[in-house]
Amino acid sequence: MSGTAPILHTGPLVLRLLQPADAPALCCLAADKRIAATTISVPHPYTQHHAESFIQHAQQEYSQGASVIFAVTASSWDGASARGQLLSLTRKAGGNQAELGYWIGVPHWRQGFAQLAAKAVVEYAFGTLKLARLHANCFASNTASSKVLAKVGMHREFLLAKSHEKWGVLQDEEFWCIDAP
Repeated sequence: MSGTAPILHTGPLVLRLLQPADAPALCCLAADKRIAATTISVPHPYTQHHAESFIQHAQQEYSQGASVIFAVTASSWDGASARGQLLSLTRKAGGNQAELGYWIGVPHWRQGFAQLAAKAVVEYAFGTLKLARLHANCFASNTASSKVLAKVGMHREFLLAKSHEKWGVLQDEEFWCIDAP
């Protein structure tokens, strides 16, 4: 996944690699407790240090060919910083499968951006990277994410009951997948 940095265009959105300048916007969006509540790995509180460390990690992962983490921007947001959401595509070393992960900033919920961006990443995974399969997981209680995954062609493969503890509550996780066309 390394090499020339991918830029994906889909409707009003532009997906590009995360940059250090994205840290303030990333911090602002991820600091909303509702983001942590609906994701498996985003901590709360989310600080500037978290954002900077995450971006540095994302750049390392990309340079090693392990993953690509997209900032979602749009011309109406001046394209200057990651103001909407993040999408990641993580591949095991040498593998032909990858994991799709994402979250969208609360100000941009219910506008169809997650579906548009996820669809672009699925097309990139199969068309450009020639992967054989994508998988994703989300809390079963996160019905918005389940709907996005279904709308981009994934199907729920299984449910893992009480598999993840979030804030003292055991959560069920759904596992979704899609095979290359």
